[in-house]
Amino acid sequence: MKIETNLKEQVVCNSCNHRTWHKVVFSQSFAISAYDSYGGDDYLGEVDTRWDLLQCLGCGSVSVRMSLEPEKTDNPLVEFYPERTISHHFGKHYVHLPENLKHLYSEIVAAYNRGNLILCSAGLRALLEGICVDKGIYEGPDEKGKNTKSLEGKINGLSSIVPSGIVNNLHGLRFLGNQALHELEVPDKTDVKLAISVIEDIMNIIYDLDYRTQLLLKKTANKSNKKVVRK
Repeated sequence: MKIETNLKEQVVCNSCNHRTWHKVVFSQSFAISAYDSYGGDDYLGEVDTRWDLLQCLGCGSVSVRMSLEPEKTDNPLVEFYPERTISHHFGKHYVHLPENLKHLYSEIVAAYNRGNLILCSAGLRALLEGICVDKGIYEGPDEKGKNTKSLEGKINGLSSIVPSGIVNNLHGLRFLGNQALHELEVPDKTDVKLAISVIEDIMNIIYDLDYRTQLLLKKTANKSNKKVVRK
């Protein structure tokens, strides 16, 4: 066991939303016996574990850092409590999005934030197909113009409610999901983040844009009426 105080280092702060100087208020290290994390009984040896209590010198918020250092590795496992959120994607709220699609969307965001990119990509593909079905689009033309019930056809069928230029670009999202599902290929995180922003734009266009424009019109009309009354 080792206790250290009055140390300082730079750590990402959730409240400040960037790296700041933190004081290591308290630190304790000890060895634990590690076993197979998949439920096996294989003994993996002694693992050095360190717990640090950190306080941001900017905002004063407090967090805990746990570090595991298995033998013969230069890459210790580090976890923070609460979890660092600077690279997280924060989900948006859609007033008219159906509950089943809203739940799937929240799972997609959670999968992305946990680094489960294959599951996230598969979820994006499922969400896109769910949107098509919700709007009564069960088929559409493929690249040869033949009607098909595949996701390709459904995406092309969205051109009845979404600008065709946007529809054409949605096939990139389909390709991303296909690679994740059929090839188990881990996609690039920046590609997945871009795909999430695309599906969010689609949901805004299909479900909420009309609602928001009506709300804006109502508010501006009320203000205009009030000005007329004052005169």
